[in-house]
Amino acid sequence: MLRVSVVIPTFRRKEALLRALRSLGSQSIDPAEYEVVVVVDGSDDGTLEAAESSAQPYALRVLWQGNRGRAAACNTGVAAAEAELVVLLDDDMEASPRLLEEHLKAHMAGPRLAVMGAAPIVVSSSAPPPTAYIARKFNRHLEHLARAGDLRDRDHSDTTVPAFSASARASTCSAAARSSTARPSDLKTVISSGERRPSPAPISSSPISARM
Repeated sequence: MLRVSVVIPTFRRKEALLRALRSLGSQSIDPAEYEVVVVVDGSDDGTLEAAESSAQPYALRVLWQGNRGRAAACNTGVAAAEAELVVLLDDDMEASPRLLEEHLKAHMAGPRLAVMGAAPIVVSSSAPPPTAYIARKFNRHLEHLARAGDLRDRDHSDTTVPAFSASARASTCSAAARSSTARPSDLKTVISSGERRPSPAPISSSPISARM
């Protein structure tokens, strides 16, 4: 039974996309339970051919459209998705093995549940000082957001944010309603010498939840 559709919009990031597809091949749930829909947004660098020839244990569909931007590519992918739950990932992200499992669990709490979290940046020891500084500053911000407490605003007055587990360092952005918001990711991202690329060692996390 197909339970999750993963949508990846991509533009001229062939090698990064292939790493993302490989990471999704190591999920903890049965490959028959999810599909991956790649939307190539007018790339002319061989991305379409490389994705089409990528052998994966899950169902992989590769769509092509003229260059219309990331938002249009996301919409194309979501429209083509066949599962009720849609997970939207960037093409330079690497999913942790329990990404889909954890978000399926999170969505069991209700039919309209937004799940969000942080994708920390990890820099190599050879990264230039400005890159390392930006990564540290961003990760401190994520740690602040991950603290237990309440988030309240005019649209989500009853939103509560539980604490991350001690080992949580990566996470998610998702929603059960396909017609509305962003979707999950459980990721770790690396910046090295100014290049954003997936980490070879993704880390799982506990998601933050908020009722819509």
